[in-house]
Order: sequence, then C-alpha cells, then structure tokens
Amino acid sequence: MNRPRSFVAPSAFTLPVAFVAFVALAAPIAACGDGTPAARGPDPIATVDAKLRGTWRLVDYRPEVPLEPNLKALIDLQMQSMVVRFEGDHLIAESPTFHWDRPYVLSDVADPMFKLTTTGGEPYTSSGQFDVDGRRIFFRGESEPWRGSGTLQRQ
Repeated sequence: MNRPRSFVAPSAFTLPVAFVAFVALAAPIAACGDGTPAARGPDPIATVDAKLRGTWRLVDYRPEVPLEPNLKALIDLQMQSMVVRFEGDHLIAESPTFHWDRPYVLSDVADPMFKLTTTGGEPYTSSGQFDVDGRRIFFRGESEPWRGSGTLQRQ
C-alpha cells in the first residue's frame, strides 16, 4: 500500500543553515579554479623597502611639544645637514654633530604608508608616507623623545 507522503515545509531555521552549508562547501571549490596557483602581487614590505633605499635629507621637523631651548638649538642644527641612509636593513643618520646606525623593520605596510621601528638599543617607531612621486617621506615620530612630524627629501 502506497501511503501518500505528507509535505513538511522547511522551518525558518533550515533554509539559512542549508544556504550557509552550500556557501561553505562551494567557496573552496570555486577558489580552486583551473588548478593553477593564483598570481600574487609584489610583496608590499619589499616594495616599500626598495623605495626607502638610498639617501635622504632631513628638511623639516616639528616637535609635538615645544622643546627646551638647548634641545631646540640641537634640532635646528640638524635641519638641512642631517643625511639619512637606508642600507640593507639599517637606518643610518648622520650630521656634523650626530651619528646613529640601527637596524630597522617595517610593519603595517600599505604603500605608500608604512611603519618603521628601529631595533638594537632603545626602539624608535615612526609612521611614514611617500609623496606621490616618491621624492619625499612625510613622517611622524611616535617614540619619546622625538614625538613630532617632519619631512625627508630624496637626495
């Protein structure tokens, strides 16, 4: 004897669960494509690091808070005379009165923006952004005692 089957409407819970299950199974299959690996763009850290390489001159610095007169005089001496070089994984800053050589690492990279932290000794962190033509870097010092903003210009 064939008994008629009764129709049971899906509950409001069943349809969303079925849809989520379908998407969860279909997405990885669709991502497989034709089996060839997806092309990746250039490594953003390597791209910014390559743009940093070379020699820059400090052309502007504005401290976050006013400096005491002796420190302000020292900073004023550095304007236009401080040269900053990015070589390998080192940041080297030199002027007639100052020499600083520290390894650095890049993070939070989204070209043209990046964060740079020196290592070895007291860490110093600044965020930077290249201008449109890559000839200047606008930076913001985030570590004491050099909180402030400034500009480096490519030499």
